[in-house]
Amino acid sequence: MDGLSSGQAGEALGSGIPGGVDQVAQFTKFEHATVGSLYMLFCVLGVTSNLLTALTFYKDARLLPGSKPWLHILLALANMAVVCPSPLPASSSFSGRWLYGPVLCQLYAFEGMFAGIVAISAVIVLCMERYTVLSSAKPKDNSMFYVWSVLFALGNGFFWAVMPLLGWSRYDIEHTGISCALDWKNPDESYVSYMVTMEIFSFFIPLVAAAVCLYSACSQTGEKGAAPGTAAAGSGSGAGSKPGSSDGQEVNQVSSGFTESQLRT
Repeated sequence: MDGLSSGQAGEALGSGIPGGVDQVAQFTKFEHATVGSLYMLFCVLGVTSNLLTALTFYKDARLLPGSKPWLHILLALANMAVVCPSPLPASSSFSGRWLYGPVLCQLYAFEGMFAGIVAISAVIVLCMERYTVLSSAKPKDNSMFYVWSVLFALGNGFFWAVMPLLGWSRYDIEHTGISCALDWKNPDESYVSYMVTMEIFSFFIPLVAAAVCLYSACSQTGEKGAAPGTAAAGSGSGAGSKPGSSDGQEVNQVSSGFTESQLRT
């Protein structure tokens, strides 16, 4: 397939995908093959590593003393979901055009947005989870916290992923002609309002909350780490002042010997 195949694919898809394709980048056959190979490599590595991570946290509860592995597993599964559909753009890249029609284009873009936002949300609630665990004086059952955290991450991802399907911004084939995502090529008012709102409520505000939680958690960890040393120092000085201790006996012997020598003189 020659370098013009992507342009021909754009013309073929323009009438079938919402918004059409105004201009598709032209790549050589080698460039398409390179991109397709990278898609498959990321798919294999991403699925394998994240699946092993999820299974490790699921089977070995000792990795997280005082907490549950639900959020770590959610993060691993979300990251795996990001790369799972990679065979679609990979095969399209080898062919030089999107092969799967407008419906799968919309579904592919929806799944990528959903999994990506869920992964980001999982990181945010993990920071909050660290704060709740370290701020507790003793271990307690936080099962409802984990339930609501998982529901928040999934709900947040679903909301922002479904909005383009309902008309707030839109999904379209990307400039490369081999995958689908938000239509960033046409930044109209709908796209701008969607991106600004998502940046504020799904990135900036959660980022500030996560930073505050991590700072508070680190501060409490430092205070707890310094407490045993202070207590040990206090107990050591107290032991030295006991009348029955060896140090006290030595002092008494020295003082009594000095007094006896004075009496003899």
